[in-house]
Amino acid sequence: MRYQAKEYYDGALAIRLEKLGPDHVDVATTYNNLGVVHKNLGELEQAKEYHDRALAIRLEKLGLEHVDVATTYNNLGIVHGKLGNLKEAKEFHDRALAIRLKKLGPEHLDVSMSYSNLGVVHGKLGNLKEAKEFHDRALAIRLKKLGPEHVNVARTFKNLGLVHRKLGNLEEAKEFHDRELAIRLEKLGPGHVDVATTYSNLGTVHSDLGNLGRQKSVMIVALAIRLEKLGRWACSCRNHLQQPGYCTQ
Repeated sequence: MRYQAKEYYDGALAIRLEKLGPDHVDVATTYNNLGVVHKNLGELEQAKEYHDRALAIRLEKLGLEHVDVATTYNNLGIVHGKLGNLKEAKEFHDRALAIRLKKLGPEHLDVSMSYSNLGVVHGKLGNLKEAKEFHDRALAIRLKKLGPEHVNVARTFKNLGLVHRKLGNLEEAKEFHDRELAIRLEKLGPGHVDVATTYSNLGTVHSDLGNLGRQKSVMIVALAIRLEKLGRWACSCRNHLQQPGYCTQ
């Protein structure tokens, strides 16, 4: 499906370039969409190039404070974060947040997205206090706007669980991952790969707490889901119980 989406957007880009010219905002939209597709395919340098092109057009045509410019900053922040360029990622997310706060207000869901992304970046930078604060802000907005059982609330619970574990707050980490699991089981079903990730994160916390029996049981469930959904090629089974949290290809 992702490769099919790329083909569609490539076709749209060719038409728009021919009919509208290289500096049209609709061309920027297609560049943005292609950047997202390439990011999802793991082709990060190509994703960055498309988002850079989108940004150049949007800055020229829409101005420095347009919400579409904020979207491009957000996407560039995500790509730079995946590339390991954490300083650049933080700068782009800071810019996106500033625009969104001004144009959309402090309780908009796009603002919660920026808070969440900044929380992730600060966590990777080792700024755990700041990471927690940003995830707390994201959670407050999402609970108010989406309700307590939304999958994006579950995602924030996951992020807070990871941060609290790094801070050494193991009981809090377990509580957040338990909440995350309850939502994902209800909304995604017991066989979803995101449920497997939650079980893995819970396994890590139970290991830290010394609950080795519980760790083993949840990791076995996580492994079973991943083997069913992803296959043996996607999971390093030998290392799974020793390195909980992620599968490796």
